[in-house]
Amino acid sequence: MGKRPRLMLAEARRALYLDFEGRRGEKPAVLGTLWSPNGGAKIASRQYLLDPRLASAKLPGAGTTSLQGELGSLLRRCRKENRLLVGWSTHEVKKVKEWAPELADDFDELFRDAKAVAKIWRLRLHPELAQGGSHGDRRTVLSWMQRGLGVSWMSGRPHRRG
Repeated sequence: MGKRPRLMLAEARRALYLDFEGRRGEKPAVLGTLWSPNGGAKIASRQYLLDPRLASAKLPGAGTTSLQGELGSLLRRCRKENRLLVGWSTHEVKKVKEWAPELADDFDELFRDAKAVAKIWRLRLHPELAQGGSHGDRRTVLSWMQRGLGVSWMSGRPHRRG
């Protein structure tokens, strides 16, 4: 895909957020997802163990599946529910192209980069947050999302604006 369309606020509220974890150079081992079932303040999350070596971990609430199987399921769900997939950079796109190339085009079409939007939003609405240390972006992303979307992503409850 060329230049990726910008994520709009209504799309962000309905989006399914995802994050891969694993070792550098290996297939993703864990997939975490976060979404609002009805586009409201309630938040749901799910973790998937993608590496068969982790299947015996028996983590509460974590399912075991394959990368291709879960991505296929998420893509179908996003199309059916008119949702986008959102990650914090294009890392997920690169991993899908590398480890599930048969799903890469569909994934790329639905994927949006939250970091690109957050940087623009921060500079326009909260220039005081632009001055951060080496972890400035990482430390403040939750506060940007709370201020903009009105939801505490940690608790799943509406964020009180002061």
